[in-house]
Amino acid sequence: MAVEAFQDTKRAKKLIKDKNLSFVFLEDEKIGDEKVYQKYSISAFPTNFIFGKDGRLISYHLGYGRHTKDEIKEEILKGLNEQK
Repeated sequence: MAVEAFQDTKRAKKLIKDKNLSFVFLEDEKIGDEKVYQKYSISAFPTNFIFGKDGRLISYHLGYGRHTKDEIKEEILKGLNEQK
């Protein structure tokens, strides 16, 4: 899932298309309307959520540089390997 913060829909859609990404893209309808941010408690960018196969939140990361790629990769693999 991606949340677009700066109302730059064209640029975000182009990135998704160019990178052949397949995920949900969320954006508030109007600038200043922070319903999406509130619903997902987003307070920093980027905010990354990692979910298990069962849809349960495994972890999340706020901002840049707090976790290494290897740590995040390990969390993603854990989510993919979880048994229901």
